[in-house]
Amino acid sequence: MSSDLSKNDTTTSDALTESERAAEFDQQGKETFDMLFSTRKPKNATAGLSSGLKSIGKGFAAGTAALIAAPVAGARESGAGGFVKGLGVGIVSAVALPAVGIGVGAYQLGRGVANAGEAKKAVKEGKTWDETKREWIFYLLDKEMAEVSEEIDRLERESGQFSSTGGSSNKKVKDMQYYVLLGVSATATPGEIKKAYYKEARKCHPDKNPDNPDAAAKFQELGKAYQTLSDAQLRAAYDRDGISEDSQPDLQIDAKVFFNVMFGSSLVHPYIGELWISSAADSALKTSSMQQASEDVGVDANLSKILDESNSKLATLKQTQRCCEIAIHLKSRISEFYNSEIGEASFRQSLREEAETITKGAYGAVYVTTVGSSLKLECEEYIGLQKALSLDVSLHYYSLFY
Repeated sequence: MSSDLSKNDTTTSDALTESERAAEFDQQGKETFDMLFSTRKPKNATAGLSSGLKSIGKGFAAGTAALIAAPVAGARESGAGGFVKGLGVGIVSAVALPAVGIGVGAYQLGRGVANAGEAKKAVKEGKTWDETKREWIFYLLDKEMAEVSEEIDRLERESGQFSSTGGSSNKKVKDMQYYVLLGVSATATPGEIKKAYYKEARKCHPDKNPDNPDAAAKFQELGKAYQTLSDAQLRAAYDRDGISEDSQPDLQIDAKVFFNVMFGSSLVHPYIGELWISSAADSALKTSSMQQASEDVGVDANLSKILDESNSKLATLKQTQRCCEIAIHLKSRISEFYNSEIGEASFRQSLREEAETITKGAYGAVYVTTVGSSLKLECEEYIGLQKALSLDVSLHYYSLFY
């Protein structure tokens, strides 16, 4: 009796395993099919036609590739017999895959045509197409800003869990001045020191503190602290002896020019956000820090991959956040004219005064010319498109930056 029960348990276990394998195989097949052919919902007839043509093209390409590759692979594995079998598989694939591509293409075109009416109605209602959800939605700028900011905070908290504390928690140094200036502990890792320097330097940049006579001096002190603590030998000497004439670093770069180029003038920040080079540098530092932390705590390859993906997603979200911040500022700026009794002449004068103020800052003339020309071009293109579609012109300011 006991033997029979054991046998039944084993049979059930084997059956479940086979079922799981079949489900996994089906899932892999679906993923392969979706990757090969374009099956996402098209937003209109044009998108449906484009999706259909892509599927047809991919079908013919995959069929041709199979016709060539299958016999070669068969010959390598089983010689002449394998070549014949591979040729048979290749011929079948060369016929089947294009046929499937044509079928999927026709289906996608039909879906696009069917969605054309919905798309036209949605545009008239002021909706926008969500590429992720594949549906028409009412876009709410403030809502996206809140959601993106919340997601960024979550990812940064998760990333912070893998930060290395760097060295012994009982480390003692003679002088904490540079560490306090950067806002880090004496056990901070090189990556943490770099991130802290970037954060603090942005706050006390002379351009951002025109009324603070001490800003430039503090900015230079931050530069000294960073160059000292970012160099292993200088940091060791500083930890041992504190600040001394012999340990003072030789500042090789003009820090003000460096940060002007990297972060841009604070006066034009509302219109361009944090420059791409700054975001890229911050992302690179974050990646380096997490990789170092992974090595220090022995994180496996899978977790390292997760961290990399998280960092990549974080960079994308920060770019979206930047666009939202710019759009919110533009909306607020134009609302001064649109939702108030201020006349056009007065509004234009306020714009001129703002532009003149910006030109007095570092690279101000370049910023004003570039940003102004870009906004004008985007507005003209958007309005022209709306007129071409015979729709009411309703400016969605966020679209200028997507």
